Amino acid sequence: MMDEMIAGKSDEELMNEEILVNEQSNQDDEEIPGSEWIKQELKDTEENANKDRLPGLVLEDKKITEIIIDFDKPFESWQDVANETVKKMIPCTHGGVKKLFWLNCANPIYKELLLLGKAGQKTFKILRTGLQKNTRYTIIKD
Repeated sequence: MMDEMIAGKSDEELMNEEILVNEQSNQDDEEIPGSEWIKQELKDTEENANKDRLPGLVLEDKKITEIIIDFDKPFESWQDVANETVKKMIPCTHGGVKKLFWLNCANPIYKELLLLGKAGQKTFKILRTGLQKNTRYTIIKD
């Protein structure tokens, strides 16, 4: 009976059927040892895809911008492998709109914001000067 099923099919059709059967049986097999991290990575990727995306805060050069920082939860980190830096995604409100203030942890203003936040301050006026590596932030004190 099996020979009759095979007799009318080309080699390519037989190979495609064999590949399909192998793929289906592999999906039903248990996970490959050591692949638990892949399962977690897929879960994390799915969660990140479903997260609300907040717009980034844009500070204009030589202009004072007032923001309210949300210190309720630890700031998420993002590693910039190409530039070997770690940035914090600081949730804030600017002009009534929730945004993310992306800030390099090595920037001195990061520590200053944390210290002021620890003391209870949430509203900040920030002056930005320069561009890219030459960007400087200054907290304007009333």
